[in-house]
Amino acid sequence: MAKKNGYKSQDVIISGGSMANTGGCTGGTEVKITYDNAARKRMTVTGNKTIRGIGKSGVIKGKGLMLDGDNIILQNIHITELNPHVVWGGDAIFMQGKQATTPLNKIWLDHIKVSRVGRQMVVTNKAGVASMTISNSDFDGNTEYSATCDGHHYWTFLFYGKNTGVSMLNNYVHGTSGRSPKIGGNPNERVVVHVANNYWGNNTGHSFELGANGYVLAEGNYFDNTKQPLFAGSDGSLYAATNSDECSKYLGRSCAANTLVDSGTFASRNGGNALKTIKGVSTVGSNKATTTLNKIWIDHVKVSHVGRQMVVTNKAGVATLTISNSDFDGNTEYSATCDGHHYWTFLFYGKNTGVSMLNNYVHSTSGRSPKVGGNPNEHVVVHVANNQWGNNSGHSFELGINAYVLPRQLLRQHQAASRQGRRWIPVRSRRCRPVHQLPGPSVRSKRSGGQRQLHIAQRPGRS
Repeated sequence: MAKKNGYKSQDVIISGGSMANTGGCTGGTEVKITYDNAARKRMTVTGNKTIRGIGKSGVIKGKGLMLDGDNIILQNIHITELNPHVVWGGDAIFMQGKQATTPLNKIWLDHIKVSRVGRQMVVTNKAGVASMTISNSDFDGNTEYSATCDGHHYWTFLFYGKNTGVSMLNNYVHGTSGRSPKIGGNPNERVVVHVANNYWGNNTGHSFELGANGYVLAEGNYFDNTKQPLFAGSDGSLYAATNSDECSKYLGRSCAANTLVDSGTFASRNGGNALKTIKGVSTVGSNKATTTLNKIWIDHVKVSHVGRQMVVTNKAGVATLTISNSDFDGNTEYSATCDGHHYWTFLFYGKNTGVSMLNNYVHSTSGRSPKVGGNPNEHVVVHVANNQWGNNSGHSFELGINAYVLPRQLLRQHQAASRQGRRWIPVRSRRCRPVHQLPGPSVRSKRSGGQRQLHIAQRPGRS
């Protein structure tokens, strides 16, 4: 009921003619309401689909989505206006497995926003979702209508399912009052969630609510003005990383501590059991990189305002990576060089790394744009063509040992002073092979004096 505080309560849609069919609501006064029926009937998205918004135009208004297949990506979309004034008004993103019998796999929700919904923002249920990542997204609970009558949305994330595994990374969850997220609670289910580097802000109720068979590793998260980061109870298992870290014992690596500002306590519950369960999930439990990646494409992205590198390859490396048509913006209030230019830009290491940088704009940096190579027993080959460097106050190219670079077109900054690494700058276009014949990561080379020497075939002729 309303608290006469300027905010409105949510009304409840009565299904089946009685309060017993409302999902736990009791009491209340019968009123007549109107709502949009389309928001309650979700649009189905089958497997092997990507829904990606262009610019700011990717808004889905008044319709939720049901994902019913593997390999689905939702990116750069905003789902909003799903009957926010009524409970059961509509879920934004709903998953229950394929035909509710087989767990989904490889679901990625990235750079999305959800606001003004009647029920949950994200739901997994029944068969569940075996592998889902929710990243870089905005879950905005600010609303005129709420179950808690305070302008904060209560129904946020509901993670159930016979076999459910979720990673929540780099998200912003704010203006909520509950279920942020609710994890587990049903018998014969297993819900494992890794929650890292997320920001909870201005949450008036509880965030984490654990039920039976819910297992959580929470690390590196920031809680700001969050009344109750963890709902009271004894069910479920959660390890909330602190400075006294137990992760090494179970996972073979350290976990980043959580930070709480003007917030309640966030302590582990059956923490050892949570870590023991999560140990069996390889994507969470291992920090070892042994196999080189292949066929990675970063296209039409923008990176700005980061604390460290914009793009990093390391350890086993990336055998084939293309970075194209992208904007790397180093403008910042804070910089290692104290001049408003970001220093840490690209770091290309790796046992076997091959990178093509094509048609990018790299500006307002002061170093490592890129840094290529520098470690023994590695081999880093980079082809850099038709990029623009602008307003860079320091060095761009910084070469280390076992680095091999072919830049084409104009370079706006010279490399950092070093005798390490190898680069070939063509004076005239005839000195290079056609682009489709350029040597890649498999370029011919031989050892000489402990270092690898690069050989690029040339035709005899004028220089």
